[in-house]
Amino acid sequence: RQVLEHLINVTLTLSMCNLAFRGHREVLGHANSRNFLSIVELLAKYDLVLKKLVSMPSGLIRYLSHTIQDELIEIFSKRIEGNIVEKIKAAPFFSIIMDTTQDISKTDQLSQIFQYVTIATDERNMATGEICDQSTSGLEKKIIGCIEQKGLGISKCRGQGYDGASNMSGVYSGVQARISKKEPNAEYVHCATHNLHLTLNDSVRGIPEVKHFYDMIERL
Repeated sequence: RQVLEHLINVTLTLSMCNLAFRGHREVLGHANSRNFLSIVELLAKYDLVLKKLVSMPSGLIRYLSHTIQDELIEIFSKRIEGNIVEKIKAAPFFSIIMDTTQDISKTDQLSQIFQYVTIATDERNMATGEICDQSTSGLEKKIIGCIEQKGLGISKCRGQGYDGASNMSGVYSGVQARISKKEPNAEYVHCATHNLHLTLNDSVRGIPEVKHFYDMIERL
């Protein structure tokens, strides 16, 4: 129990600081073991519980594997998501924001974000994952499925924020139009950040140095 308590605190610290857990080698004492194991080793210098843990032979159960790390992260994420969902349910209204971005393998990852009102406006990313069907109906099913999975009702939705792509912003058959049919009070707003991005793209299109810079950044 003491071991798990210590490892849970290490996991929480790394998560709150947005630091990576794993390195190239999952071996205690290795230079590339990275943050999780490195912090455990550091604390073991001053903590008898962890000192005993790291001195155990590698064949014994030590709760230091990447599987345990992933399980702890999953448990925390479910707890946090549950708390956020309860806040959204308690709020009078919420808005939805949805967009895709490509990962390093050029696979589109869909982010689904909810804004809700307490005393101030809060915004939380409630789902990020690969999207295979980017048709209007496919994207609509994703956001409606996310809302229903969290136990929320579309009737409380008062806003939609997407980019200006036709499958998202189309007046008659875009995602925003389909959502508006389900909840007419869910007003669509073209994402201000996306508008700024389009403006910057247009303004630097004729500058070769800028194009070369962004091409180089994308290749990194």
